[in-house]
Amino acid sequence: MINFSADANKHAHLLRHRFGVNYVPSGDWYFCYNAWNPAAIARDLDGIVSLGADHLRLMVIWPWFQPNPTYVSQRHLDYLEQILALAAERQLDVLVTLYTGWLSGYHFNPPYLENEPFYTSPLWEQVQTLFLTEVAQRMQAHVNFLGFDLGNEINCNWQASTAAGDAWMQRRLSQMRALCPGRVHVNGVDHQPWFIRNTFSPQALVAQQEIVTLHCWPFWSGSGQYGGPLEVPYTHLAAGMAALARAYGNAPQKPIWVE
Repeated sequence: MINFSADANKHAHLLRHRFGVNYVPSGDWYFCYNAWNPAAIARDLDGIVSLGADHLRLMVIWPWFQPNPTYVSQRHLDYLEQILALAAERQLDVLVTLYTGWLSGYHFNPPYLENEPFYTSPLWEQVQTLFLTEVAQRMQAHVNFLGFDLGNEINCNWQASTAAGDAWMQRRLSQMRALCPGRVHVNGVDHQPWFIRNTFSPQALVAQQEIVTLHCWPFWSGSGQYGGPLEVPYTHLAAGMAALARAYGNAPQKPIWVE
């Protein structure tokens, strides 16, 4: 992950270049939350530091942390805090990806409210707010908590009209900023909203984020149809998507966060 970022309260002229990783635990993948081994996590973080990274993006598997609508697992929150503490010992900042129901091609849907519209249902609103509030309370104490990502490519798991998606994004980001001010809160969608109408409009993605997140995967975006791994369609995808995002938002100096 390459982050052309600024502090959330600064302006574009204070940009700095940062390098981080999308963290995938080497032991037990993200099942590690259910087979906890902090020593394995610590070894992973040492490896991340050795690469020269200064931050990581950490997935929270939502149904394991909130297995029913009114309950958030305090033990899993303890594990999350342990990762933040281990990262802090190594001067690593952590972006916490919250409503993660989609990861590596798998759906991790919470086992409830399947028939309720995710972005507009008052029942989902209560569930989402409870989870955000519980996690935010824990994260506030960690100086290396970089902020929240709404979800890992959340548009792959739940779809809606762009009007509904944009309104939902605004509510959630506003709540995150109120609960955890001074952090960086983003919506890490995949490439689809930039190329087709899918849940979030590109204009809102630029306007509502202080740093625009882009997931620039040549394979999944279809760039491979137009050239090989070292040819322009692959190597220039990130630059092209950054230009597209800034054009949509009429924001040529907007900071860009590229995955």
